[in-house]
Amino acid sequence: MDVQLLVALVPLVDRVEERDGVGGVDEDRDAELGGGLPERREARVVGQDQLATVVTMMVLGSIAYAALGLEVPVAFVLATPVAFGLGWAWPGLFNLSVVREYPEAPGAATGITQTGTYLGAGLGPLLVGIVVDRWSFAVAWPVSAALLVAGAVLMLVGRRAV
Repeated sequence: MDVQLLVALVPLVDRVEERDGVGGVDEDRDAELGGGLPERREARVVGQDQLATVVTMMVLGSIAYAALGLEVPVAFVLATPVAFGLGWAWPGLFNLSVVREYPEAPGAATGITQTGTYLGAGLGPLLVGIVVDRWSFAVAWPVSAALLVAGAVLMLVGRRAV
């Protein structure tokens, strides 16, 4: 059931991308509004800690991942946008926070952090596939939630260590 829901979302995303351009972003409308969301948000909230926002996104996304493990149709409808919107949207803001933290060497800093991000992006689906194969999606979603929380904790620990 959960795979069917995800597959049903693909045509919707395709329609949004066709309407708004690649990646669902209408660049003309974005320029009229004054740039990207992080820049506009920063103008309203000066000095906001982006990494704290990233960690919050990851924790809220993990709650949605765990809700997907309930295998209840209403949970799929309510948790899917949160899981994808917060659970998968944090890397861009994370890169912004790293660049702002290390403006003297943004390439080196994001190169190091993206190594971890892409290791997780590459190994995560393999691990989830093994868990689903051995147990079920009802187990795989909470495992994914726990790994997302572990990543958030490691971000906070790594920040304090630097």
